[in-house]
Amino acid sequence: MDKQEVYQLLKLILSRIEAKSFVWRLDGTVNLLVQAIEVIPGDLDISTNEKGMEVFANALSEYVKSKGYNENIGNYQLICEVNGLEVEINTYGDRKFDKFKHIEYKNWRGLNLPILPLKQAKEFYKLIGREKKEKLISEHLLKITE
Repeated sequence: MDKQEVYQLLKLILSRIEAKSFVWRLDGTVNLLVQAIEVIPGDLDISTNEKGMEVFANALSEYVKSKGYNENIGNYQLICEVNGLEVEINTYGDRKFDKFKHIEYKNWRGLNLPILPLKQAKEFYKLIGREKKEKLISEHLLKITE
């Protein structure tokens, strides 16, 4: 997914949920991309709570491919396909994964997006055993502090 596809996808999603008040944040490589790490996302990952899952399910109802529970990490998932691009929305039963208290907002290409700051994203990747992503963030943080 290139930056323009990410932008269009986020713009569409924001337009469908703009009047709603609930907790959510970007996750995965799109979260890293909007924070200036050069990655190529394969999909758009979003974390939310139970209320947010309901909001997204309604807002993106025509795009839903599947709903279910992922036993590997103990979360509910909603998988959508929007214009050929996959959107994965997750809610975690274990609150150590949601990290909602760390949400910040970042303006990316004119879109105001809820993000997980890189230090907390690094912790998240460590929790779920994604060493390559953890290392990628560490290297980026070193570059920007030098």
